[in-house]
Amino acid sequence: MITNDTLSLTDIDRILPAGYEILQPGDPRNNNRTALRALHHDASARVHYFSTAQEYFTFVTSVIPRNRLLAEEYGTRYIELSAQYDHDPYFHASVTHTVAALTRSSIILHRMKSDETSVCFVLSQVEMATLVESYQSYLADCEDGSVAQERDFDPFLDVSAESA
Repeated sequence: MITNDTLSLTDIDRILPAGYEILQPGDPRNNNRTALRALHHDASARVHYFSTAQEYFTFVTSVIPRNRLLAEEYGTRYIELSAQYDHDPYFHASVTHTVAALTRSSIILHRMKSDETSVCFVLSQVEMATLVESYQSYLADCEDGSVAQERDFDPFLDVSAESA
């Protein structure tokens, strides 16, 4: 049996974050009545128009809020900066995660690949923005006392401290 599972506009609408309103063709704010989908964003008062379902899906998935906090252990907060899936048809699939370990005195970056180990890398502008925003949030939480008062410790780097 062959099934053809496809996403409908209604399926995509379900994951649309709050603050976005779907405009009907007769809505006076909709200046492109032939668009497949028109969205009004309350905060920016902008209207976004989409001519294909793929365009609409790409936009909606880009504005969905993501929880980037992975864990908080021993006073170290781990934030996901990015996750990528690469597939080479002649080789195999690979998953790469870039994680920042935030401590009171430093930021340690980890790039973990499912098929190799890499230690030196350059952050993209999006990763750097996420890093800065997350670190500022972490420092504010430290000031509020909502982060454990343990000494700076990264279990990925300081394995000798666990056995001591």
